[in-house]
Amino acid sequence: MIRIGNLSNVICCAGAVIFLFGFNASEFQKKKDQMFFYMILSAAVMFGANVADSYYNPDFPSLLEKLFQIFIFFGFYALLFFYTAYLVEIIRDQMQNEAESGQRHGSVTAADPGKSGHPVLYRFLFGNAVLCLVSFILWTVSVFTGVVVQMNGTAYSAGPLYLPGQAGGFIIVLGNVILLMIYRDVIGRRATLILATLPMIPLIAAVFEMIFPGPSIRGQCIFLSILIIFTFYHKETERELERRETALLKNRVELMTGRMQPHYLYNVLSTIYYLCEEDPIKAQEAVGLFSEYLRDVLDALQRQEPVTLSWERQALQYYLKLEKMRFGERLQIEYEGNVDEATVFVPPLSVQPLVENAIRHGMEKQSGCVKIKIESRVLPGNPDQVQIFVRDDGVGYEPDQVRYGEGILNVQERLRMQCGGTLQIKSSPGEGTVAEILLPQYT
Repeated sequence: MIRIGNLSNVICCAGAVIFLFGFNASEFQKKKDQMFFYMILSAAVMFGANVADSYYNPDFPSLLEKLFQIFIFFGFYALLFFYTAYLVEIIRDQMQNEAESGQRHGSVTAADPGKSGHPVLYRFLFGNAVLCLVSFILWTVSVFTGVVVQMNGTAYSAGPLYLPGQAGGFIIVLGNVILLMIYRDVIGRRATLILATLPMIPLIAAVFEMIFPGPSIRGQCIFLSILIIFTFYHKETERELERRETALLKNRVELMTGRMQPHYLYNVLSTIYYLCEEDPIKAQEAVGLFSEYLRDVLDALQRQEPVTLSWERQALQYYLKLEKMRFGERLQIEYEGNVDEATVFVPPLSVQPLVENAIRHGMEKQSGCVKIKIESRVLPGNPDQVQIFVRDDGVGYEPDQVRYGEGILNVQERLRMQCGGTLQIKSSPGEGTVAEILLPQYT
């Protein structure tokens, strides 16, 4: 094989270095991430030494050239070892995830197959490490003795241990392929196919080189395989981050909704308590309304999903009927709208806190009466946006005194996370307060 200055070696080396800069600290939380980084680092060492060896082309072998050769062999076998470690960590993580999922559903005991399979994987990794080390030592010795390959000027020729020297790499690659086949159902068929590109493509290239001697293409095939796995790796990382963000979002919504339930139950029960003293017959009627309220509202809160604006209106009417029974004619409610409420989605109990605030602040007037207007309309000039207003004619307050309590902040955050909506509150002394929800409309 003639060694020449090869531009493709430079490209492979530069690509490996660029890959290394594509990592950040957040991608080293798991062992598989670390192993993949070391894979690329090993490839960078191998490609870098190969570039130096290609362009450093003396008539006779020198100590520097031998050093380049040692680094090539070191990078190659380190790459094989860390690739195996990467596969082992992927399989281990997947088995552990399946075991944890099974335990959550009560189908796996503490002695699950996932945990019992880990020692086998690590024994395989240890055997691979020993084989990589022995092969590296053999090739390193060959640099000085020619037992595997003998270097004559710019050409190589087979030494007495050429086949054993080649066998080490083939056994390692074959072992990785067998490992992938055994655990293909664990890591998935598509992932197995992608991960198998690293051992298979260079292996095919090696066989091709043995049949058709000439310039080596093994390094370029290794780089191509790493590029394929690198793309797969980052896609998997992005999907994992999306899953984590979705789970985090769900947990936050559950936490906030959990805070909402006692809050509203307390307010409604306070109204019924007041009616028990003032009018027991109305209190009995209020209990019936309250049971309907609980049936619909608690079910929606437990499902954690956005509801239609028409559902929110119905739940709000139960609440307002209870408040009307308490305040009578002192509470006036008006509805107005021009949107199809069945196509607009909001988090459950997102309008009611605004109405409750309007009632509470409106009753601060000396007259003790409040008029509340609830509007839903398409944003002028933008049919894809819907405005929901809750207006009251209460005492109002200065704009710089507007305060968002925990309940309002809760609604504001749930609107943002679940529907992409916003909430703003404006007020003026003597003119009342306006709460405005702006959210997208889905048709």
